[in-house]
Amino acid sequence: MFRMHEADSPTSSAPYNSASRLPRVLGAAKQVLRDEELYMHHSKINMKAAIEGTVWPWHQDFGKWYLDGIRHPDLVTFIIMLDEATEIRGCLNFQPGSHRRGIIEPYWDESTAYKLWAVPPRPSAKIARGR
Repeated sequence: MFRMHEADSPTSSAPYNSASRLPRVLGAAKQVLRDEELYMHHSKINMKAAIEGTVWPWHQDFGKWYLDGIRHPDLVTFIIMLDEATEIRGCLNFQPGSHRRGIIEPYWDESTAYKLWAVPPRPSAKIARGR
């Protein structure tokens, strides 16, 4: 679900709107970006069923945002987990240091239920091995 932070959205959510404006979230974003002028590029809720849910291909958020016309990675992603992330529930994995590699040219992946711009398998495997 997208656009929960927008009052005129069909998926508008007052609690989500409030969460997106928490001082501890905005303060951290301002500190990391060294900027007082922030805007919300987008918001979404990713819902994934435990056990029978499918995988998300490895991807770079900025790879997609770049395709949207954002030319500099001056963005912050915040995640609020609604349930404890466990192996059974399908936890989120990060590739340490992969942000230093810059944009890896994404491809449109339709191999799972979550269709998105993903990192091709060869670069993904190379990064996972630490190269």
